[in-house]
Amino acid sequence: MLTEHDRAVLSPRKARLGAIVRSRIQDGTIKPGEPIIKPLMDELGVGRTTLRRALTPLVAEGLLVVRQGIGTCVSHPPTEATARARQSKADTTPHTTDAAQPRTRAANR
Repeated sequence: MLTEHDRAVLSPRKARLGAIVRSRIQDGTIKPGEPIIKPLMDELGVGRTTLRRALTPLVAEGLLVVRQGIGTCVSHPPTEATARARQSKADTTPHTTDAAQPRTRAANR
């Protein structure tokens, strides 16, 4: 969900670009895993920076993922197994090991 700050930062043009991409994701025109920046730049006649800024809210929502070396792609819908794994990871509390504890000079001798 966009906050007031997000709405103020997004220009009407960027908001329209984001809406176009969102509708294409929802109707299946853009498939999961498909790189989208270059094709959309060519088709819509916009620059890379403008398009990336327009897609920032979609990345924050999880509709798009940015992968180094690949680019921005539509995220794959989570499977039941990945949803369970994410939930179990969120349920665990971080544990501190002895290695993470600060050592005194006496302990290092």
